[in-house]
Amino acid sequence: MRRHRKQSGYIYQRAGWWVLRYREDIVENGQITRRQLAKQIEPVSSQHKRCKRPPLEIQKKAEQLLQPLNNHTYTPEATQTLEQFVDRVYFPNAANQKRASTLQGYRARWESQLRARCGH
Repeated sequence: MRRHRKQSGYIYQRAGWWVLRYREDIVENGQITRRQLAKQIEPVSSQHKRCKRPPLEIQKKAEQLLQPLNNHTYTPEATQTLEQFVDRVYFPNAANQKRASTLQGYRARWESQLRARCGH
């Protein structure tokens, strides 16, 4: 089991914006991988253009953005689409719990009506 650490991120200026760089777990090809992401927080005001360190209000906004990751309320499985969930999680588990005819009906309904409307 992986140890969960508190992230503070790295705040810097880029193209007139304060940017927060942090790491996040994402589901890719059915595997959970860790990716480094950057998110714009707020435009740099004229009084802070020459500052190396971000002002206190920017640090507080960055803490709010990282709060779901640090409180462990964020789940990487929430980043997958409904189509990925149904194909990789629901149908394999339903095969063990449902009768073959019921599962066949569920698959037919999913393929004919639901996948095109809400898969992505």
